[in-house]
Amino acid sequence: MIDISDSDAFIYNGAGIDGFADSVEETADGVEMIEVSEDMTMQGGSQASSSNAAEEGEAVDASYDVPEEVNMEGTADHYHTGDDVILTAESEEEGHWHWYTRNYEDDEWRTVPDSEGNDYTGEAAVNGQQIKAVLFDDNEEPLVQSASVEIVIDDHGDVDPHVWLDPLLALEGAEKITEEFSALMPEHEEAFAANLEEVTNKLEDLDKQFTTLSEEATSVNF
Repeated sequence: MIDISDSDAFIYNGAGIDGFADSVEETADGVEMIEVSEDMTMQGGSQASSSNAAEEGEAVDASYDVPEEVNMEGTADHYHTGDDVILTAESEEEGHWHWYTRNYEDDEWRTVPDSEGNDYTGEAAVNGQQIKAVLFDDNEEPLVQSASVEIVIDDHGDVDPHVWLDPLLALEGAEKITEEFSALMPEHEEAFAANLEEVTNKLEDLDKQFTTLSEEATSVNF
């Protein structure tokens, strides 16, 4: 944030993929915000689905009457479908851990197979899935637990926000950056224009290669 605040401009992808951009805009006064994907016509995307949900364990009653005194590290504001979910439970108490998940609030809690340490690794597959950790003593009595962590999946509606994967959309982004830079530093406008011409040739050539490859392909694997 300090580095950004000392800068003239902050370039970010946009389309909802940069969760921190709002904080930057609120904090970095006087910094020009350049959203690369603004006004772009993006390709279609995908919606979150539970079809690739992880293997579920045994259904249990995990509504323990113990304090929520476990800190959970690694949480994120939102995920994209297929993202890794990596959580770490921390407590001053000594014992061993059990992890539980449920896909929706009115579902049963289920144990997480092969996960008894204080680390959890899974995949963002079900929007609204809840995860929690419980610490037990040697007599299998619960000591403390974490608050439930909710997995929020945001695949940005029906468009694909990863515009840098499309050479022509990347070129639109380069043109926008050039325009914004030229307005900020008009004394370097010629240099920016020369750089844009160079990157335009590279991206158009890359797009032609992709087009030729797809037209000549005899089979496609997904």
